Amino acid sequence: MHELLEVGDVSQMQPLCSPAVFQSLQETLKSYADSGLRIARLEVTELRSIRLLSAWFEEGKSLGISDPEEDKLAGPPETPITTQGMPVHGLPASVGTLYLTARVRIEATELCELAKLGASAGEVAQRIVNTRGHAWVFARALPRALPAAELETAWRLVGIE
Repeated sequence: MHELLEVGDVSQMQPLCSPAVFQSLQETLKSYADSGLRIARLEVTELRSIRLLSAWFEEGKSLGISDPEEDKLAGPPETPITTQGMPVHGLPASVGTLYLTARVRIEATELCELAKLGASAGEVAQRIVNTRGHAWVFARALPRALPAAELETAWRLVGIE
């Protein structure tokens, strides 16, 4: 079993997600809190398969996350652009950054236990088991020219379908 989320420490996920995905996560947690609930446990209990659905290069997007490696790859700052006014995945467009983007189908069983706010440890109000799987979309900044120095750019989660 792999624990995905430490209780109450969602901030650890922020550098792994695009701003839109992280905001969606925060909104979900807020909706639970507004209903008097909190996530007490979130785990992947079974990983059945991982399959690459597609991969492609995307020009002119920035993940909007402070990433020193990405800054090196993009070169000097330039005027922001849009791709016919429709940036992909809701990411703002910028000149100079190239991304490798991949859509991956993950078939897993996820367990989410919700507890009432203020409830003692181990007291579960609702248990949700999800077995349907999802397509996850990841992106990573790439260099414009090779050879390139060793890169430490991280993959970012930019969407869940």
